[in-house]
Amino acid sequence: MNLQPKRKVTKRTSEEKQALCEQWKASGKTKSDFCKENNIPLASFFPWCNKLWPELKESVPNILPVKIINKNVAISDTQVEQTDIELLLGTNTTIRFKLPIKNLVTFIQELSHAVATIR
Repeated sequence: MNLQPKRKVTKRTSEEKQALCEQWKASGKTKSDFCKENNIPLASFFPWCNKLWPELKESVPNILPVKIINKNVAISDTQVEQTDIELLLGTNTTIRFKLPIKNLVTFIQELSHAVATIR
C-alpha cells in the first residue's frame, strides 16, 4: 500500500514557468534542490528551462554499457561476492563504489527507473 500523499498538480502559465526558471538560475542551486524547495516535479522543470535556454540544454545522459567485475572479499570465514560499480556521468564525473552481487539487479532497476523519471 502506498502511504505517500498524492502531489497536488499545479497548472502553471508560460510566464510562471519562465519566472521559476529565472529564479532557479539566479539562485545558484541545483535544479533538484530548487525543485524540492518549490514542490516542482524535476521531470517537468527540465523541459521548461530547456525551452528558455536551448543553448544550455541539459539532457539525461544515456546509460553506457555495464561492465561487471566479480570480486570475492573475505569477511571472517564467509565469502561475500561483490562487484565494483563505476558510473560515468555526462559531466565527466566518475562514481565508483562496491555493491554486493545479490543487490546488483535491484540497483540497475532503480537506476533505470531514476533515469526514465528524469526524462
